[in-house]
Amino acid sequence: MADTRRPGAGSGKGLNLDEHQANAGATNIKPTRFYGWRIVAAVCVTMTVSSGLGFYNVSVILNALVRDGGYPVGLASVMTTLFFLVGAMSGLVIGRLIDRYDPRYTICAGAFLGAAGMIAIGQATSLSSLAMGYVLFAIGFAASGLVPGTTIVARWFHRKRATALSLASTGLSLGGITLTPFSAALIGEIGLRDAMPWLAALYVLGIVPVTVLVLRASPAAMGLRPDGDPAPIQTQHDSIDGVPFGEAVRTRFYIVLTAAFTLILMAQVGGMSHQFNLVAERVDMGVAANAVAVLAASSLIGRLIGGILLSRVSIRVFALLMVAQQAVGLGALGMANDAASLLVVSVLFGLTIGNLLMLLPLIVAEVFGVRDYGKLYSTAQVMTHLGVAFGPAAIGIMHDATAGYATPLLVVAITSACGGVLLLLAGPFSRTAHHHTTR
Repeated sequence: MADTRRPGAGSGKGLNLDEHQANAGATNIKPTRFYGWRIVAAVCVTMTVSSGLGFYNVSVILNALVRDGGYPVGLASVMTTLFFLVGAMSGLVIGRLIDRYDPRYTICAGAFLGAAGMIAIGQATSLSSLAMGYVLFAIGFAASGLVPGTTIVARWFHRKRATALSLASTGLSLGGITLTPFSAALIGEIGLRDAMPWLAALYVLGIVPVTVLVLRASPAAMGLRPDGDPAPIQTQHDSIDGVPFGEAVRTRFYIVLTAAFTLILMAQVGGMSHQFNLVAERVDMGVAANAVAVLAASSLIGRLIGGILLSRVSIRVFALLMVAQQAVGLGALGMANDAASLLVVSVLFGLTIGNLLMLLPLIVAEVFGVRDYGKLYSTAQVMTHLGVAFGPAAIGIMHDATAGYATPLLVVAITSACGGVLLLLAGPFSRTAHHHTTR
């Protein structure tokens, strides 16, 4: 295995004054292992908190608004749509901020904004104040979640990027396993209004300290190279490669990829946002909380398996298999009625969630590099999250119109399958192929 220490580590030589200044505030302890794996662990923590109290938790909040607030399922679903819609639009700005400034600023600011939004949701006394709370929550979630986290990891790893992203994004599932059931229990025990300040404090304390103490913008900021490769210290701009933003966004691959994941994630998040309420309607809230935990646990297991498989099979083949399985899982979720079958279907659906969430940033980084990754991924995410935003509302409206979840889940299963067809038509997952299309 290649020596992953900094040049001169262990000898006390080889670092000049400028390099010491570049490392200022990082650590005075010379690492024996590549610091990038600490980055992976830290991003895993931030994603655990942001997903557990944000991404997965929107279904719990939706149920509380219906149960305690007296809102119709359709109207409560519109608030979830607002959350994802605002998050998508703000992600466009966030992507540019983290390409220009240290991502830690954005993540910390997002944690505080997200916490403020959570408190506002709990304190809301009107539809307008509830909407404002969701807006703040959405901006904070976007600033402290997937875009900055995957951007940092993509900068620190090239050859081992699939493994690193797979490990870091296990936090998305860990949050659903640990924090979402805790949130559901707390809200069920003391109500949404009293629970939200405690959950908001947990959001800040779970994200800000690890971001400040461990995360670093890039390996160049510490005099290191991606993957821990030994090489002369270079500037940050010299160490980042990839297709320029202006070229990448004009490629057919980028456009079709974005359209495909718009449909895929619309189906996924739509199903996820209603899973808790669906199971609570058909069985009870206890089984609903267990179903969310099972979904998240399956997502974690699926992602770890996916990280191994991606080193052995084509990303394209793997993505198509995951989309097909998601379509089957969503259709089955709409038909299941008893506790046992709902939990089994949650496993089937859950095995696809983490992998499909991981695949979009991985494909963007693999095909277009990390030079303008933040802008490329956040721009794609704006479009995909437009679909994500309307998924929960569409299911909620169809639920009220058809008095149940069977038809809405069948519709989103077909939507997922259509996304798979587009992914098939996108073309080869090759940087060379799509770089030439802009020449």
